[in-house]
Amino acid sequence: MAQHPKNFSMLNAEPVKIAYRFAVLRNWYAGPVYRHLEAARGINEVESSILFFLGRADGSRAQDICDIVGRPKTTISRGVNSLLRKKLIKRFPDETDKRQRLIFLTPEGRREYESQWPQFAEQEAKLVATLSAPELAFLDAVLAKLIDNLPAWVRSY
Repeated sequence: MAQHPKNFSMLNAEPVKIAYRFAVLRNWYAGPVYRHLEAARGINEVESSILFFLGRADGSRAQDICDIVGRPKTTISRGVNSLLRKKLIKRFPDETDKRQRLIFLTPEGRREYESQWPQFAEQEAKLVATLSAPELAFLDAVLAKLIDNLPAWVRSY
């Protein structure tokens, strides 16, 4: 196991302490899983994000993915192309707008998406293990409120 500083509380004094702590928690939550996915299955973080998005919204455009996951279009485009080569997704013209291409999981892509959930669920359980049920419910409500407010201030990049 990695050596950790004895005092993570130093993060509580950062000038941008809320967002920075979100970033640190996210790194410790997701980093080990992404490292394992890349080493074991050749799926990187961006590709995994695309699979997760399509697992909930199959038949979306690349721009839809960018708008929700908060990644640049060039990054998502590279991930889409890689997943196409790996045969985990497929693209078809949008029947209502021929300029657009809709992206779908293949059966292999669906299996990959579904196989990743247990690893992320295990990490999440570790992340929130210190919280009581009321604290967890409160955290969930606060996060939902922050997510619901994203359209008020974020712009695709």
